[in-house]
Amino acid sequence: MKNFNNYLICIILVLVMGIVTSAQGRTDLSDVYVTTQDYANLRLGPGENWDVIAKLDFGTTLKATGRSVDSRWIQVIYEGDTDQSGATIDGVTYGWVAYWLLVWTGDILELPIDGIDTIRSARPSGPLITIDSDTMYYVDGIDPSTRVLDTVDGEQTVEVTGRIGSTQAGFFWIQFEYEGEFYWTASWEVGVPRGYREVADGSAVFPYGRLLTQLQQTVNTNQSNWRTITRRWTDLEGGFETTCNNIPPLTVVRADFFTPTDLRNETEFTPAVTALFSLIDNMNNATTLFREVCNRPAEQRFATPEDLNEALGYIEEADNQLTIVQLFLTPLERRNPLLGGSN
Repeated sequence: MKNFNNYLICIILVLVMGIVTSAQGRTDLSDVYVTTQDYANLRLGPGENWDVIAKLDFGTTLKATGRSVDSRWIQVIYEGDTDQSGATIDGVTYGWVAYWLLVWTGDILELPIDGIDTIRSARPSGPLITIDSDTMYYVDGIDPSTRVLDTVDGEQTVEVTGRIGSTQAGFFWIQFEYEGEFYWTASWEVGVPRGYREVADGSAVFPYGRLLTQLQQTVNTNQSNWRTITRRWTDLEGGFETTCNNIPPLTVVRADFFTPTDLRNETEFTPAVTALFSLIDNMNNATTLFREVCNRPAEQRFATPEDLNEALGYIEEADNQLTIVQLFLTPLERRNPLLGGSN
């Protein structure tokens, strides 16, 4: 049985986080529509390996009927012409569009996993959790008024289909599918599922939360490499030898990060993202120059005063830009409207 502290934690976190559902609301499937924010490919299945069945114009609005388990692909109803008969069921054509090309109304986390079954295919399971008669779970977000009182029959293994938050914030909410319906529980109830980051974070399926997550992730995942290349150059500046082994890779921003569409919708992120790209350019320049020094013949493998001045200039500018990113990041985190924040 869960002890009193767990219930107290539940109440506190509900109050602190403000519950995403209170800000966004839960909607019926009929309310979920998506609009393309660029020219987009409509594909037979949820991935770039599937055939393109149509080209969608900018500003095309379509009804959504499903999503992939990670919510990176959205299934829609298409009323145009296509020669792909496999995508049509009972006279209705369905296709899949990458989420980063879309804006939408409604809550895409309420769309059914895999959508309407048009073609025979298989996919790997998402993260799994085990629920039992003692597990507290809810039909509409973590809210005591929506707790499901009917207990499950014995232990049941269910697929995780979404989340709100991560271990960085301690406990977090977990969405799962059971007997064709979506429910919510918490990580203190079922533990932290292995691979939970593979599913969509509810705070990142809307532009604000998505940009915030992308900003945090890019900084956090690259800081170690940035510190390494800075240390190599400062060692050389101090007159010490430094290793040419394990030179950090160049920082590459994912193609679906910081899209023009998201930045147009959430313009307050523009200064932080601009500073971030300047930071990345300078760190990549410092890394490239260090690699050039290491690739010189043995008798010439040293950094000249010109090399040092150039590299340290890159690093100084990168440090300045990192400070700017961090200055913007804190207020952006605090005002996140998806987690109950305010201006």
